Amino acid sequence: MLSVDLEQSKNRVRIKGAWRIWNEHSGGQTFRQGAAVAPAESTNPDHVFEIHPVTEFGDQDVTAGWTPIDGYDAKQPEDAFNRYENTPARIKPGAGATTITSGGLGYNYVEFQMELSERPFPVVDGSFAYAKVRDLAGELIHRRKPMVFVKGTPPEIAVRALKAGDCLSLAWTSR
Repeated sequence: MLSVDLEQSKNRVRIKGAWRIWNEHSGGQTFRQGAAVAPAESTNPDHVFEIHPVTEFGDQDVTAGWTPIDGYDAKQPEDAFNRYENTPARIKPGAGATTITSGGLGYNYVEFQMELSERPFPVVDGSFAYAKVRDLAGELIHRRKPMVFVKGTPPEIAVRALKAGDCLSLAWTSR
């Protein structure tokens, strides 16, 4: 069933993936936990909570489709990672709701080199490792960044056999 057909049918569909908070698309809307949310007017409404990347949609495994996005211009890793590190966000737990406040950072596609600082190790839903982040010319941007790979995806499968010192060029998107 096409997503448009599904939306019009108002049927529910099971979605699996990585739950995350990401302030790239925060925008100016306010959402209240537990309140009804109006239907989206675009494919990318304002949000900071998302299930991304999606690994299953209904009964379909969608991980094979994880490929670089044609037509997207990758941002420079020096600028992108600086924004990721320095865009403030505040998470304030409350008695009945949690408030997340953040400005948007506007960078959701970056190409960089990842040099593993350790052999990736398995976690419940994939693999994890710390790595150095380098630009495409090999210049160091960050000495130690956590890298998470979602179980069963092409990136996670590729990284399983790597060890400390191995380097991969990545085209990464938060979209």
